[in-house]
Amino acid sequence: MSYNESEGIMSLLFPTPVLTFTLNNHIKNKEKHLSTLINYYQFNKEKKARWSRLDNTCTWFEHGISFFDDQLRERIEYYISYLLQKEFKSRYRFQPWFNLHTSNSYMREHEHNGSIISGIYYFQFNKKTDNPVSFVNPLKDGLESWIAMNNWEIEPNNKFLVGDTSSRIDLHIKEGSVVLFPSYLKHFVAEGIETTDDLRITYTFNVILDNLTKRIVEQEQTYGYINMNYSENEPMINS
Repeated sequence: MSYNESEGIMSLLFPTPVLTFTLNNHIKNKEKHLSTLINYYQFNKEKKARWSRLDNTCTWFEHGISFFDDQLRERIEYYISYLLQKEFKSRYRFQPWFNLHTSNSYMREHEHNGSIISGIYYFQFNKKTDNPVSFVNPLKDGLESWIAMNNWEIEPNNKFLVGDTSSRIDLHIKEGSVVLFPSYLKHFVAEGIETTDDLRITYTFNVILDNLTKRIVEQEQTYGYINMNYSENEPMINS
């Protein structure tokens, strides 16, 4: 298509790249670990992370289960390189935990401070009964005000200006999917679509650059509001 300068250029500002892919070892992972996770939930239904007092989610940290394989490593480092627009060669720490949801579980709007990217692996997920993560537009406050003042002209199905300014983009999330996103991006999880006896299980993780680890530990010790089990004994990953 030729460009006519008098017509102008349409630019999309402040894009937020989010990467979704399928973990190749998913079936093997589920066969090996599903019963362990279900058994844990049965005896620890009320166990939550300290920062999620307002959420309704069972959280498990010291699980000894790792899904960090070559594929996940490669995708993480590719994604960070894409965000930084240069080859990523730094050392980093991989900090995972499990979230185990029932139909009435939810997680309120939050972000993951202290890490460069975060990820969600949908270990057990039913698209008919479970809601995936919803991302919040970084321009939410300004957009909501603008929409309210001009609502008679803005259609409800406007793909750029949805009413609640949360993501309505289909990220093609299914069981086995991994979603990587910048840790500053606010997100939430709504209650289930339908009542079911099956758990919605996600393996959630942060990627923390090495030079930030000590600072995060100091913040947790000083203020007490960061509790991601950051430890100087965590294995270091050399890119």
